[in-house]
Amino acid sequence: MSPEVVSRIDRADIGRWARIGLQLVEKSPRLKPAHSPHSIHAVGASAGKGKTVDLAIRYFKSSPQTLARLSVANLEEWVQQGLDNIDPSGATSYGNVGEAFFEMKTGESRKTMERLIKGLELKNIHSMLSAYSSALFDRIIPIRSSAMFYRDLPGLGRFFAVTDGTRIFLPSRISLFEDDSLNSKAYKWFLTHELGHIEYGTFLLTDDERAVLLQYPNQTALKIFTFLEDERIDYLTGLDYPGLEKDRLALIAEYLKGAKARGEAITSCEQVSFTAESGPIENMSLFERLMQDGRSRVRTAGTTASEVVPIAAELATRLLSDGEMNMISGGDDRYAVFYRGALDFGLVAEAKSTTAALVKRLIERFADNGRTIDQDRIEAAFIRIEEAKGLETEELVYRTMNEEALEELFEKVQTAIDEMEEESRFRRAVFYDEWDFRMDDYKKEWCRVREMDMPEGSINSYNEVIREYHGMVNGLKRQFGLLRPDRVRRIFREERGDDLDFDALVETMVERHAGVAPSDRIYIRRDKRQRDVSVAFLADMSFSTSDVLPSGKRIVDVEREGLTLMAEALESIGDSWAVYGFSSDYRDKVDFLVVKDFQEAFGDAVKRRFEGIRPIAMTRLGAAIRHANSILVKQDSVIRLLILLSDGRPYDVDYGDSDYAVEDTRAALWEGRRQGINSFCITVDKKSHEYLPHMYGESHYTVINNVDALPVTLPLIYKRLTT
Repeated sequence: MSPEVVSRIDRADIGRWARIGLQLVEKSPRLKPAHSPHSIHAVGASAGKGKTVDLAIRYFKSSPQTLARLSVANLEEWVQQGLDNIDPSGATSYGNVGEAFFEMKTGESRKTMERLIKGLELKNIHSMLSAYSSALFDRIIPIRSSAMFYRDLPGLGRFFAVTDGTRIFLPSRISLFEDDSLNSKAYKWFLTHELGHIEYGTFLLTDDERAVLLQYPNQTALKIFTFLEDERIDYLTGLDYPGLEKDRLALIAEYLKGAKARGEAITSCEQVSFTAESGPIENMSLFERLMQDGRSRVRTAGTTASEVVPIAAELATRLLSDGEMNMISGGDDRYAVFYRGALDFGLVAEAKSTTAALVKRLIERFADNGRTIDQDRIEAAFIRIEEAKGLETEELVYRTMNEEALEELFEKVQTAIDEMEEESRFRRAVFYDEWDFRMDDYKKEWCRVREMDMPEGSINSYNEVIREYHGMVNGLKRQFGLLRPDRVRRIFREERGDDLDFDALVETMVERHAGVAPSDRIYIRRDKRQRDVSVAFLADMSFSTSDVLPSGKRIVDVEREGLTLMAEALESIGDSWAVYGFSSDYRDKVDFLVVKDFQEAFGDAVKRRFEGIRPIAMTRLGAAIRHANSILVKQDSVIRLLILLSDGRPYDVDYGDSDYAVEDTRAALWEGRRQGINSFCITVDKKSHEYLPHMYGESHYTVINNVDALPVTLPLIYKRLTT
């Protein structure tokens, strides 16, 4: 990890970073005392075999992530906090908890880091910025961290923005202000300014126009052009969005106030940009006078980037002719304005040309395989591949060069396109934590739940169930109809109400004549009674539900029949209800299928979806419960109930052992109860008495020995739970 760390850390801090890691080696309780940290490499694997230096290994492996968020001073505090939390008593074994902390997989590790971070992080505002950019300029612009360009653009540090014409790269963290609401507005203006370069045609300059700017020493004309073009972009953005211009002026005022309080000088271009409109600047240098003149010329409606080029060239020539070589050879800092990024035409040209060449090759490759894929889908796949690497990724797909990497990229693009076609059915994808009882902590954002509509089938299977159970359906409707309460109930002898209670009034008059203090409860209050229930049925659609019962039906068929009868009964009573199915295939593919959602009308379209309840994959129950809880908690009902239909113990290939799966499911159920959601499980697993009481509690489950009786039993259980 050293090369990546060197790219992210000041060289003066490298020794300190390494020493922290060596201290973790020394603190490992399983390291043989005969070997010092410096002799481990020489001694080899024999130095405390197995996991002797796991804490240090995980520290070094996670360093690029932690250094993207923490200073070395804060990193040292984070490490110490980890050691204190893991082993406050000085025991002899750190175990899995310590390894997970330094891998940043525990909630405690992340909470400690969040506490140490100063400023606002891109990851915490990324979703809002993505939605903001889509709304502002009606286009989806991928947003990444600009940290990857630290090596390429020395002098700018990591606090800058840049665009390649398709993506926008923003700082990993902004700590300009003490108030994070101001840092949030700063992020918006970083993004808005870069969007403006794309929207208002900065990158439409021709090669000849760019060549004009590169003729001057030290790229002076290009630097002047960048400042003037930035001014043009801000002016046009302010014309189109006056509200954003108010935010920009407020940010500038706060920035200047903070700089003054800290005794910091502002740059020459900031001096011109921030004060030019309020009158002449005292003791202006030639450079500042020229920048002010150029600024006033480009800040007019209709000015294009091409028209800024000759103005920048003219100002550079005047600087040269007046002999201000010291101004020309000065550092880049003089041109900087705090919210404006780098203007990199080379990056835009590289992205455009290499992407086009790469797309062409991949289109040909798909054609060789008999598949026609257009340019837009391939470019969308590129974005998806980069997004999978996270905001801090240093992988730009268009920089793929060698043949081996191209072959790997083709496979990734193929997979991404297949996923996009599949996900066209998705309503949304949500990440959930998963409880690891051995760590006594959550694995953060560990499972991805993919919510989608259940595919519609034939309505015949639904109608066949109704025909088969015709007599029972009519009986259930009658029974459930009796549960519907009267619309209004009158409550007598109330202090307040709509009518006088004459019986109570007569008694009050008698008491008054008898010299007894009369009651003031002489009114009738009308109470509008309604049955206030929201119930979600969550059906297990794992492989094991395909087991055939003595009746010849599969478990899943009986589940479907029971839910069909419940649908008919619930419509007669008027309760708010929903039916979902779920299955999983590893932690990133927990499919949550909507048969009927709350607030969705019960019609033929819903009835056709019942046929889709069938065996698919595995049973990652914890993630499915958490997603169902997130839907139920939004229902404004007195009773919110989750009923699970399952054929056995939760299981997925990467779900850990059976104890892990049971504990995660139990944690998910308790999370729901803390939110006011009652849960109940109906299972056919005869061995479930071993784990169901622990998962659900003694009175929150039932085991059905005769699965074929489920259609009859399910309505009775529901009636008992809600009355």
